[in-house]
Amino acid sequence: MNKFSCDFKIAMNSSMVGFEILDFMHSDKEPNLEDMERIEKIIKSINNFIIERPEEFKSKAELFLSFFKLLLCDLKVLKIAEQGGNLLQETERLKVLYKEFKFKFSNVSDSCFEKKNASKLDEIESFDRRFTLGLMKEIPFQTSYLGYSDFMKNFRQRSHFREETTDMKGQIKASPLVKIIAYLDNDPLVSVKRIKPNKIYSLKLAIRGRFWPENAKNLSLDFISSCPSDQYSLSKYILEKPSNFTGMDFEETITGEIQFKTGQSITSDNLCFIISPLFNMEEGQKKVKCIGTNQLYFKVRDSDLSPYSSGYNKIDQHIISLLDELSSSDIQEDEIQDLVPLLSAITNLVGTYTQSAIFKETSSVAESSFQKEVLRDLRIRLGQEVEEHTKQVGGFTDLKYKGIVIELKVEKENGDRHTICTKYTKQPTQYQGVEAKQVSIVIVLDLTEKVQPPGDIRNDVLLVDVETHGGKEKKFPSKAIVFVINGNIKSPSEYSR
Repeated sequence: MNKFSCDFKIAMNSSMVGFEILDFMHSDKEPNLEDMERIEKIIKSINNFIIERPEEFKSKAELFLSFFKLLLCDLKVLKIAEQGGNLLQETERLKVLYKEFKFKFSNVSDSCFEKKNASKLDEIESFDRRFTLGLMKEIPFQTSYLGYSDFMKNFRQRSHFREETTDMKGQIKASPLVKIIAYLDNDPLVSVKRIKPNKIYSLKLAIRGRFWPENAKNLSLDFISSCPSDQYSLSKYILEKPSNFTGMDFEETITGEIQFKTGQSITSDNLCFIISPLFNMEEGQKKVKCIGTNQLYFKVRDSDLSPYSSGYNKIDQHIISLLDELSSSDIQEDEIQDLVPLLSAITNLVGTYTQSAIFKETSSVAESSFQKEVLRDLRIRLGQEVEEHTKQVGGFTDLKYKGIVIELKVEKENGDRHTICTKYTKQPTQYQGVEAKQVSIVIVLDLTEKVQPPGDIRNDVLLVDVETHGGKEKKFPSKAIVFVINGNIKSPSEYSR
């Protein structure tokens, strides 16, 4: 009897920890400074949970503990940046916690989804709050559940799983809940997917549900979108009631297909499809609360139909991916439209300079000479709208096109790309800010010694965030696109000697 009481208490506590985590994870807003106290309470709850559990139940709990510690540290960094404090110490702590989190994530990756995302996570060098939160939403927290009636009594008290009705005898009836994980060609749909028109893609939905109403015939998944229905085709997703179903949890996978008839322009918003689950009852329909992947985002692009063309197709595709990234980070559409012809012209210029080895074996080029050459070549493509030496905020810009600042630099000391980006993006950002634009352009001629041969030219075209005064989180964050041109290069044969 005593053992049962102890187990019951542990089960109760573990369920409550799971509720706390679910409630936080599926909040409509992104974590911010106001959530720090709440996160500290969750960390304490998980710590207590770990103490009570046997070793075999601790791995995923420790992963969640590592995640919330990491999230709390990230918010502390933000708070220090805004209010002052030892930013360097906390930033270093964040790096250590992120390394520990990635290690724990790789160790508990037992599903196909988790293994794929462990490798993706490993490629991301610094903590990305939104991406990591998206990954953790898909991982179940291990708990010991109570009997159904006790479980539901506790479940109904939580904000995201509130009960709605009771039956004639006053017994609690569960409100239906569906969790969906979507896969496009067996790849988890956790971010915007770039796809091509007139190509059929497999769209698989893994469905886990809680409570199937007694008089429900089937569960249909409707897709709601502003995309005109005649521009795409999508399979119907209907889940029939399982024959051996007992009324509690259910789990099924439905596979269908999606195809778009036409592509989007570069500046078009991502296409969004909201999944709306409905139980088809004997009389009418019943809406079902949906968590997990309930919104799908697509960017439909055909490179052959793209208006962006510099003549260097591989670099064009890389630039288009950067434009997509800008579109998804709330950069204004009119600014992106102005960027398109400018980036196309610069890509052509950089490709030509590199292919023709214009600055080969040249260790000394004056910035004024470099500027004259770039100005001439940009005007060949863009005409008189390329301006030079316009006065702005007490200084003079190198070049400007439709309000977009183009800064030109010659680097002779350090060819490290991160150093170049940090060193040269702040000046044009200040110029750019008074234009109420968020993206500036930097073109750097790298004349440092090339001990190793230059690699893929796409490594020399980078989109970077530029930190500005007033704290990290801004409604209109500043960014820069940096092009690095390799000068002072050797003949390829010299690397074989």
